[in-house]
Amino acid sequence: MLVDLAIISAGETDMETTRITCLHTSCLGFAPLIFDLKPSFGFDDLMRTCEPVWTAVDADPTLPTKLVWLLLFSYHPIALITLAGYSLPS
Repeated sequence: MLVDLAIISAGETDMETTRITCLHTSCLGFAPLIFDLKPSFGFDDLMRTCEPVWTAVDADPTLPTKLVWLLLFSYHPIALITLAGYSLPS
């Protein structure tokens, strides 16, 4: 429901609709790594947390590409710098 409202309020261009769809799909697919990962986790905990992500990527092999696309085209300079391998000047 919220995704539908966001698409309606974003406008009617394909780019805006695609951006919201990619955000939604990426957040759902990578949610365990975003919300469930804890600093105290060891390797086994990390692997268990990654299992739903791998399942999501198996179901939608374009998921990593959607995440990268979202970061590249959402006009966030920090994301662009991070993906390019540069660090911010201090």
